[in-house]
Amino acid sequence: MPLLGCITSVILMIGLLGFFGWKVTVISSNFIALMLILNMAMNIHVTVRFLQLKKEYPQLSKKEAVIETSKNFGGGASKDQVLSVGGGPNDYSIDETLKYVKESIVNNIK
Repeated sequence: MPLLGCITSVILMIGLLGFFGWKVTVISSNFIALMLILNMAMNIHVTVRFLQLKKEYPQLSKKEAVIETSKNFGGGASKDQVLSVGGGPNDYSIDETLKYVKESIVNNIK
């Protein structure tokens, strides 16, 4: 499933680059590489957190564990503060990538 998400995101990124008229160059291909790396990192963190929740709280159903996992990685606080970890572990990566994309767009780097 994580690989399907990575493949889908690459196809969407190439489609968006084509829609906006950006040719895939050495610079713009970095967007695709960064997206793959971040996508896989997030998938790994979400999967590990889900498995931790199921191990620590075996009474949780799969649905409840998925909801708690998504709360933890969405940056929202959980009602049960024991399960809440605040923002996700990938916040820094996402922030830096957004800065990189913004700089590329502002400076017209394609």
